[in-house]
Amino acid sequence: MIDLSFLHKFTKGNETKMKRYIKLYLSVAPEMLQKMGQNIQQQDWKGLAVNAHSFKSQVEYMGIHALKAVLINLEKSAKSGEPQHVVPLFKEVIQLHQQAKELLKRELATL
Repeated sequence: MIDLSFLHKFTKGNETKMKRYIKLYLSVAPEMLQKMGQNIQQQDWKGLAVNAHSFKSQVEYMGIHALKAVLINLEKSAKSGEPQHVVPLFKEVIQLHQQAKELLKRELATL
């Protein structure tokens, strides 16, 4: 579900830095999800695409590949004006984030 090899390489194995980036992700992710939820409620597809794109970068640092793939599809759906795909994709984003969040919290405890 998560692959911290990129983060490990990026931080040169510095556990303090790894903890800081994981904590940053855990604190920023709920805000990003809230923004995307608001974009959907307001049918702001352009804003949704921007927020999905921004969140995708943070997800990549944490090595949450399945979540990144869904965010790519969410961004594409928002850009192409296919709102019928947006809600199911967003629900999947939330589910994958919840799973990854628990794994990241466990990882923090071992660092």
